[in-house]
Amino acid sequence: MLSATGIAGRSALVTGAASGIGRATVLALARDGVRVVAVDRQPVDEVCAAVAARGGTAVGAVADVADDASVAAAVDRAVTGFGGLDIAVHCAGVVSETAIADLERPEWGRQLDVNLTGSYVVSRTVLPHLVTAGAGRLVLFSSIAARVGGVNSGAAYVASKGGVGALGKWLARRYGGDGVTVNMIAPGPVDSPMTHGRDYAPEGYPVPRMGTPDELAAAVVFLVSDAAAWITGHTLDVNGGIFMN
Repeated sequence: MLSATGIAGRSALVTGAASGIGRATVLALARDGVRVVAVDRQPVDEVCAAVAARGGTAVGAVADVADDASVAAAVDRAVTGFGGLDIAVHCAGVVSETAIADLERPEWGRQLDVNLTGSYVVSRTVLPHLVTAGAGRLVLFSSIAARVGGVNSGAAYVASKGGVGALGKWLARRYGGDGVTVNMIAPGPVDSPMTHGRDYAPEGYPVPRMGTPDELAAAVVFLVSDAAAWITGHTLDVNGGIFMN
């Protein structure tokens, strides 16, 4: 019989940990007994303190996910401090609504750097450690925008998140034999700092509201749990029924 999650005592690295889905993921994993390295370009003292107040373990690391050296330092903190790395969740991302006619190269580059290159850098850095763990779990974040071709999102964002889904499938096929699962989550609109000030009109959704960071974190916990050990290469749509596949 499988336990609720089976992940207590494992170690994890979570990017984008200062706010939104990343912060909620740190708290959810720690609540299930996972030791977490919380990574962000912004200070993560608050989320680490929140974990400690609940009796969990979380340490912070400042890193730019598109920079190999800073990501390597964050991963090393997990491996050195916790004796290995079992789980990696790449939540960090940036959003843009710019149409292609108005899209300049610097903005295109920034979207791809954080969303797609960041996924590559984090994956490439953590995978040797996930292989060593023997049952490693990697979760990347795509988007409903990549599933439906945008709607409220710009060209660079859609392209970058579409690339995340393709990269994740390649990684899942390559590393499944090493005991590592790689899955993606494609959120719909989530009430978080990234989406504040944007008009989503949730009253038209099948479930007529925006999602919450905690609901996305719950999806992460499932995908890294023992219950999901035979799921890999999958994009889990968490969107209140806006996109049904």
